[in-house]
Amino acid sequence: MTAPTPIAPPAPAASEVVAGERNHANCAPRALLLDLDGVLLDTRPVMETAWREVQATHGLDMPFASYERHLGREFNDIMRRLGVRDADLVHETYETASRAASHLARQFAGIAEVLHAFASADWLLATCTRTCTRSRPPGRRSPHTSACCAHHARCRARLL
Repeated sequence: MTAPTPIAPPAPAASEVVAGERNHANCAPRALLLDLDGVLLDTRPVMETAWREVQATHGLDMPFASYERHLGREFNDIMRRLGVRDADLVHETYETASRAASHLARQFAGIAEVLHAFASADWLLATCTRTCTRSRPPGRRSPHTSACCAHHARCRARLL
């Protein structure tokens, strides 16, 4: 396996550079918006653990791969596509198990360096995720991320 090529933020346009520094008065800020699950963090172990709990609690004989192929869709939509009844109850089990297994999530190799490169080049950074509405009251920010969600359907990000 080859090592990934280091990622660097794009260089500013010549019109944005004044004596080696960005001319903040004449250019719009640049922002990088990133998803958490599967982009910044490897949360697959968390999801697999939660799915095993769903299987055990609800007697489902459906492999994680069946669930995984629909990731990106709303949980209840995935359950409908898989023919799972009591989606709300299954979702509650999945969320509880996910929180309990959250310690298994890890940042992807090299992601910290990439974020530091963008931040040092004066990029604004923000995260976006759809997985937070059940774990805290709407509109309440997590102390560790800048993610804010609205009804699992649309995502709003607050700049760091």
